[in-house]
Amino acid sequence: MHPKSGFATFIGWVCGFALAWHFMGADILAWLRLAFFPDMPAPPTLSGSETLVTVLLSMLGLGGLRTVEKLKGVSRDKWRG
Repeated sequence: MHPKSGFATFIGWVCGFALAWHFMGADILAWLRLAFFPDMPAPPTLSGSETLVTVLLSMLGLGGLRTVEKLKGVSRDKWRG
């Protein structure tokens, strides 16, 4: 398995795309819809940004802890010998 693949990488990409959509993509799409199709009804809003930010910050925290472990020399790679 490639060292940059796995569950944590997948969650990181999902959080990144979801945040980009939530804070940029949805607003741009709403503006385009109003500019070119003003009679079209608005799509439903998606909630859950609090959960998304919580997961993203948790992943960033775990990444920071892993970096500290590597800098201190106590990472799991040293234990495998």
